[in-house]
Amino acid sequence: MKLSGKVAFITGGGRGIGKGIALALAGEGADIAFNYRRDVESAKSTDAAIAAMGRRALSIQADVTDYEQVKAAVAKTVDTFGKIDILVNNAGIASRGRSVADTEPEEMERLFKIHVMGAPSINMGNQV
Repeated sequence: MKLSGKVAFITGGGRGIGKGIALALAGEGADIAFNYRRDVESAKSTDAAIAAMGRRALSIQADVTDYEQVKAAVAKTVDTFGKIDILVNNAGIASRGRSVADTEPEEMERLFKIHVMGAPSINMGNQV
């Protein structure tokens, strides 16, 4: 297995593209930590799928726009696995389908926080 002994942290890894990335990396031998924001059932499903592949999984409820939650998620991952070798900044949301001119400032701020500030938060979170 190419990634045996490696630990991956994936933002937004509980479902969708993030889950696909988590399963692909687990399939190559990596142990997986991932955050999710609200969908506990999807996170449990991803945990179970990773465990079924014989890899260790750690799901952490954390919002990538909250720096303190990010620091805690990274620390929990390092405490559990001892390190993070691979970081996938996947977390993201879809806008509500409006043109920029018709999008409220609050929605623009929400998109910016997740897509722009979420990735640096994970990178600066701790020992990544």
